[in-house]
Amino acid sequence: MSFRVARPSAAVRSSSAVRVLSLSHAPGAGGGSLSVACSDGVSRVCRLDRLPSLEVGRALWRRLQAAGSAGSLVSFSAAGGFSPDRWFFDFAVVPSAPAWSLPAGAVVAAAPSSDLSWPALDALPVPEVSEVSFDAFLAA
Repeated sequence: MSFRVARPSAAVRSSSAVRVLSLSHAPGAGGGSLSVACSDGVSRVCRLDRLPSLEVGRALWRRLQAAGSAGSLVSFSAAGGFSPDRWFFDFAVVPSAPAWSLPAGAVVAAAPSSDLSWPALDALPVPEVSEVSFDAFLAA
């Protein structure tokens, strides 16, 4: 996908894998911008006037909603050598390995139960996920 930047020959950079916590749209010239609050505490921005069309921006919004609702890990892409921890024009879903993924033939030895100390699941922090409906943006 093309994205207008001052340094088009600079590298496209990718962020670490994060989860989408919330989405918002700030209206403005050329469609405004999309903001994504992520699980790493960073808010990333996409300027819609830099995308090939507003329809591409709407499709990006729908994909972000789907990834956020599914709790998928995503990696954001920033064009022109800019930081993907601030700007983005696209993202990719990052495949995650299952929690118990062992190589074939691996042998696991269990320690005596008295050596294990597991926190209660209720005590673990649970990230808050908020959904933002932006029907006017999608319907336009």
